[in-house]
Amino acid sequence: MNGLIKSGNGVYRWYYEFGLFKNPAILLALWKVFGVITGLLWVFVTLISLRDYDFIWNGFISNTKFFLLFFVGIEILCLVSYLIYALIMGGKYYVVFEMDKKGIRHIHAPRQFEKAQLISFLSVLGGAASGSPAASGAGMLSGSKRMLYSEWQYVKSVKSYRRRNIIYINSPFSKNQVYAEAEDFDFVLDFIKAHTPDAKHKFR
Repeated sequence: MNGLIKSGNGVYRWYYEFGLFKNPAILLALWKVFGVITGLLWVFVTLISLRDYDFIWNGFISNTKFFLLFFVGIEILCLVSYLIYALIMGGKYYVVFEMDKKGIRHIHAPRQFEKAQLISFLSVLGGAASGSPAASGAGMLSGSKRMLYSEWQYVKSVKSYRRRNIIYINSPFSKNQVYAEAEDFDFVLDFIKAHTPDAKHKFR
């Protein structure tokens, strides 16, 4: 386990450097969400228009063309917005994970945090060091509002994509994404599998 730090209370912690230009996971997720929304809108408009006889012969094609163009436009807008965001973030950001027998927490590190600070922060929380980094680490956790927690007992499905270093953890009201380096990926995935025996598992 190269990057994982285990604390005395059985909590595993690690950080992941996410390359916004190299890893398209976030962009693909955005495309999927807006694609589903567009598809549902098309179905809704089509169903309520079926009462119109002319729509069946003429309106259906024009309606479908409109939503296809809308879909292409919204996906292009997502791409442009994502690229702007990636440039603002300097092409990457850091994510911190905390995992134990109850669940896993996904924390977006504040932009001002650097890799060295994260290493110190994780070392302190894991009991491997002491001193001032503890304060900055606690400040990072308290100051970050971009946090997502998945409790194992509510997880319905787990999907992993090894090539992208990503594990999707899906609960009824939570869609979590867990990232781990190649050398830690198997350990993290096996831990998640062991604690979600009733969930559907799909691995690539």
